[in-house]
Amino acid sequence: MSLSVGGIRNRQQQLVDAGYDIGTSGGGQGVDGVWGDKSSGAWDQYQQDKRTQMANNIKSGLGSGLNIG
Repeated sequence: MSLSVGGIRNRQQQLVDAGYDIGTSGGGQGVDGVWGDKSSGAWDQYQQDKRTQMANNIKSGLGSGLNIG
Protein backbone atom coordinates (compact mmCIF):
# COMPACT_ATOMS: atom_id res chain seq x y z
CA MET A 1 0.00 0.00 0.00
CA SER A 2 1.55 3.28 -1.05
CA LEU A 3 -0.45 5.76 1.03
CA SER A 4 0.81 8.40 3.42
CA VAL A 5 0.25 7.86 7.13
CA GLY A 6 -2.76 10.17 6.88
CA GLY A 7 -4.08 8.21 3.91
CA ILE A 8 -3.65 4.95 5.79
CA ARG A 9 -5.50 6.37 8.79
CA ASN A 10 -8.34 7.48 6.50
CA ARG A 11 -8.54 4.03 4.90
CA GLN A 12 -8.43 2.38 8.33
CA GLN A 13 -11.20 4.64 9.61
CA GLN A 14 -13.33 3.77 6.59
CA LEU A 15 -12.87 0.08 7.37
CA VAL A 16 -13.79 0.61 11.04
CA ASP A 17 -16.84 2.68 10.06
CA ALA A 18 -17.92 -0.13 7.72
CA GLY A 19 -17.69 -2.63 10.58
CA TYR A 20 -14.38 -4.35 9.82
CA ASP A 21 -12.02 -5.33 12.64
CA ILE A 22 -8.52 -3.92 12.20
CA GLY A 23 -7.31 -4.55 15.73
CA THR A 24 -7.05 -2.40 18.82
CA SER A 25 -3.90 -0.31 18.44
CA GLY A 26 -4.14 3.43 17.89
CA GLY A 27 -6.59 4.27 20.63
CA GLY A 28 -8.58 1.05 20.67
CA GLN A 29 -10.01 0.93 17.14
CA GLY A 30 -6.85 0.06 15.22
CA VAL A 31 -6.62 3.42 13.45
CA ASP A 32 -2.91 4.00 13.90
CA GLY A 33 -1.54 4.83 10.45
CA VAL A 34 0.34 1.52 10.23
CA TRP A 35 -0.81 -0.88 7.50
CA GLY A 36 -0.32 -4.19 9.32
CA ASP A 37 -1.72 -7.68 8.95
CA LYS A 38 -5.12 -6.82 10.46
CA SER A 39 -5.59 -3.77 8.24
CA SER A 40 -4.53 -5.76 5.21
CA GLY A 41 -6.83 -8.66 6.07
CA ALA A 42 -9.77 -6.32 6.66
CA TRP A 43 -9.09 -4.58 3.34
CA ASP A 44 -8.98 -7.92 1.51
CA GLN A 45 -12.28 -8.93 3.13
CA TYR A 46 -13.83 -5.55 2.26
CA GLN A 47 -12.85 -5.98 -1.40
CA GLN A 48 -14.17 -9.53 -1.46
CA ASP A 49 -17.45 -8.44 0.12
CA LYS A 50 -17.84 -5.65 -2.46
CA ARG A 51 -17.19 -8.06 -5.35
CA THR A 52 -19.77 -10.47 -3.91
CA GLN A 53 -22.26 -7.64 -3.47
CA MET A 54 -21.75 -6.52 -7.08
CA ALA A 55 -22.18 -10.07 -8.37
CA ASN A 56 -25.36 -10.51 -6.36
CA ASN A 57 -26.71 -7.21 -7.67
CA ILE A 58 -26.03 -8.30 -11.24
CA LYS A 59 -27.67 -11.69 -10.66
CA SER A 60 -30.63 -10.02 -9.00
CA GLY A 61 -31.00 -7.59 -11.89
CA LEU A 62 -30.83 -10.36 -14.46
CA GLY A 63 -33.28 -12.44 -12.47
CA SER A 64 -35.80 -9.61 -12.45
CA GLY A 65 -35.68 -9.27 -16.23
CA LEU A 66 -33.29 -6.33 -16.38
CA ASN A 67 -32.09 -5.97 -19.94
CA ILE A 68 -28.38 -5.19 -19.84
CA GLY A 69 -26.60 -4.39 -23.08
